[in-house]
Parts: sequence; structure tokens; C-alpha cells
Amino acid sequence: MFQSIFRKKLREMETNDDIKNLLAKNLESTEKALGILRKIHRAMLWQRIFAFAKWVVIAALVVVGFLQLQPLIRPFLDNYQNILKIFEQINTLPKK
Repeated sequence: MFQSIFRKKLREMETNDDIKNLLAKNLESTEKALGILRKIHRAMLWQRIFAFAKWVVIAALVVVGFLQLQPLIRPFLDNYQNILKIFEQINTLPKK
């Protein structure tokens, strides 16, 4: 009888050791997954920052380009306005 109790306790101890080993492996895997998740989160944060910066640069280039080209475009716009006025005058002439 004593031997059967001893064997039972021995099996329980082996099972506990197996569970401890599995828990240790699980903890190690979880820590690795957490590290990967943090890297992904950091990469997504930088991706958002650079996407915003990209649009700021594009908007700034459009504004600066418009301001730089405005003196060059102004004569063409004035000529276009004059042509429109001439066509309006032609349309207002009495028809025969």
C-alpha cells in the first residue's frame, strides 16, 4: 500500500513538472509575441507620422508653387478675362 501511494505522488510530481515546463514555454512564447506586437505598433506609429508629414510637404509645395507661379500666370488670366468680355459684348449686339 505504501508503494502505491508513493507511485501516485511520484506521478503527480511528474505532472506538476510537466505543467511547469509548459507554463514556462507558454510564458516565453507570450513574451516573444508581445515584443513583436510592440515592434508592429511602433512601426504603425511612425507610418502615421510620416504619412502626415508627406501630406504637409505636398500641401506646402502646392501653396509655394501657386505663389511663385501667380505673377507668371497673371498676364494670361488678364488676357482670358478680356477675351470673355469681348465675347459678352458680341452676344449683346442686336441680332438682325
